[in-house]
Amino acid sequence: MIDRRTSAGSFLIAAALLCSCLGVENDDPSVATQSVSGAMTCNLKSDTNVYSIPSVTKPGYLLSFTEPTFGTRITRITGDPGTAIATGGTWGSDVHHQYSKIQAWNADQSLIFIENNREGGTGSVFLDGSTYQPVFSRSCPGSECRWHPSDPTLMVYASGNQIGYWYPRTNTKTVLASFSGYSGLLIGPWEGNLSLDGRRIVVSGTGPSGNVAFAYDLVSKTKYPDIRISAFGTTLDWASISPLGNYVVVQVDNDLSFVTDLNGARVTSFAQGHPSHYDMTLDQNGDEIAVGKAVSSPHSGKVIKVRLKDGAMTPLTTGGYARHSSTRDTAARSWGVSSMEPTTSYPPYNAEIDLYNVDGSVVYRLAHHRGRYTDYESEVIPTISPDGMRVMFASNFGASTGRPMQVYVIDLRNVCTTSSDTTAPTVPTGLAASAISTSQINLSWNASTDNVGVSGYKVFRDSVAIGSVSSTSFSDSGLAASSTHSYAVRAFDAAGNQSAQSATVAATTLAASSTTTFHLDFGTGSSGTGSSAIAPGYTGVPLIAFSSTLGYGWQSISGMDTRDRPSSSNPLQRDFHKTWDSHFLVNVANGNYAVTVYLGDNDNDLTNMYVSAQGVNVVNARSTSSTGRLIQASFTTQVSTGKLDLRFYTTNSTSVYYGYIAVNGIDVTPM
Repeated sequence: MIDRRTSAGSFLIAAALLCSCLGVENDDPSVATQSVSGAMTCNLKSDTNVYSIPSVTKPGYLLSFTEPTFGTRITRITGDPGTAIATGGTWGSDVHHQYSKIQAWNADQSLIFIENNREGGTGSVFLDGSTYQPVFSRSCPGSECRWHPSDPTLMVYASGNQIGYWYPRTNTKTVLASFSGYSGLLIGPWEGNLSLDGRRIVVSGTGPSGNVAFAYDLVSKTKYPDIRISAFGTTLDWASISPLGNYVVVQVDNDLSFVTDLNGARVTSFAQGHPSHYDMTLDQNGDEIAVGKAVSSPHSGKVIKVRLKDGAMTPLTTGGYARHSSTRDTAARSWGVSSMEPTTSYPPYNAEIDLYNVDGSVVYRLAHHRGRYTDYESEVIPTISPDGMRVMFASNFGASTGRPMQVYVIDLRNVCTTSSDTTAPTVPTGLAASAISTSQINLSWNASTDNVGVSGYKVFRDSVAIGSVSSTSFSDSGLAASSTHSYAVRAFDAAGNQSAQSATVAATTLAASSTTTFHLDFGTGSSGTGSSAIAPGYTGVPLIAFSSTLGYGWQSISGMDTRDRPSSSNPLQRDFHKTWDSHFLVNVANGNYAVTVYLGDNDNDLTNMYVSAQGVNVVNARSTSSTGRLIQASFTTQVSTGKLDLRFYTTNSTSVYYGYIAVNGIDVTPM
């Protein structure tokens, strides 16, 4: 059973007819790719007038009507409660297409997945993507399934302790991974998606350390470290991979969202409810963004976008009170679609479904949804087709009881057109690569030109796309010491045209010394050597982010603090860095190391302190007491990435005043 909850928005700029390879990137370096998309214009209202909602007779099953205010064509694609479905079973009184942020169409839009398992419904139904006639009825083999963004035959499922592929037409599945010690795995739950390239996913469930989420690479079959939900709040709402697969986004109780890297280190967080009911996509600069409503001032009710890497917020609409939003247009990624509440208190958008460019340039008004909110199951939850030319939503058509909920499709193919820009940008030249540390290589190149304008550049490491930027430089970090990598870039424009790849260049990260021994005493301050209370033979470490010059530091210092306890005469015990969940990184050569960590607060008893090394727990549930407020824990670990990664965390909630972990010092010695 699907728990429908929240979403957010976007709309594709694409032609009506797509090849079966929609969404599959052409990475042949010799080929310039031409997108099916272009700059879209619509013969639709984009004004800010306030419109009344005219009465319309609800259409019958598979019948259409023209929206009287906005001129769009709308078709009802699900039947009346209790009536037979051609492929078996009966329609229920609460039929949906899952959620706004869950794509209903497969990649080539030949199939639509409809949820029909509530209030008399007899199970999920797959419809023909063009005629909307039922094709077959069958249920996902897991608790949740998602269409693959580029393979139209494939869905990804999670169930129990498994992640796998499901092929709906043949009703066969392939188990990709089973995780011992895990149970109740869900995609989100209910609101997670795959990365745009279909490579990465985030699942949540119960693991060895409690309620967790983790990223998984479906291609390399790599599991990333567990991210403990208790580090962010009490109850998980959902977790998802970001569009480019670079981040994990976690939403917990009370509409609080956090962005972490794939290992769980915090990158940023959003103001509460900013956005809410959101989806994720890329903006016009190639940045990953969240798109949804703002729940309070200064943009109360408006649709906003928030950049994942730094939390920068921009309003996209001038009014209305948005509900759910969708950015499931997985090709152009330039538009959003949202449902608006039936209210005149936030003009001009009243009980509408509206389309907007994520650059904030225009809002197109698509339809009055005619939904009456009686309970959560009566939500309209609009979603966009992969080619962006159709919008699906659910409505009870004003029924006082809120039922039946039935599914409708707004067809934009007769009112929206795309430009004919098929000219690719020129190939980037002058690509240069420079290794600046044991783990980072910097790239720069000369700008490309285009007949309309260059939107950005895709960067490839060892023939695999690793990111997009709007500038002519890129920093590739997290690499292994003494590792050699080849790089290329290709330019793209707003219409989706891409140049051929540039000439490749190679660079090798700096070698790490295998004889380096670190004795680090964590102190107060943010520069220099920390406090003056430094243990003999140790280097004082202030609260600083990782530096390639020093070769060590915290992956992120967001949410961290320091403390000095003069009550202790032991310099190593006196001061410390305070965190709930942070990674300390040290550049070292690959090999085996003996590590000792010192944990504790001389003035307070701490509980549930954990340490992991290279993703493996090595210190578990340690606590201090008044008779021993400094814990010394030693272990060995093997480094194969050129960087020692020590994660210090606690299972206590951030709301527990003395629930933090105190890090006093570290010894690192080659074996």
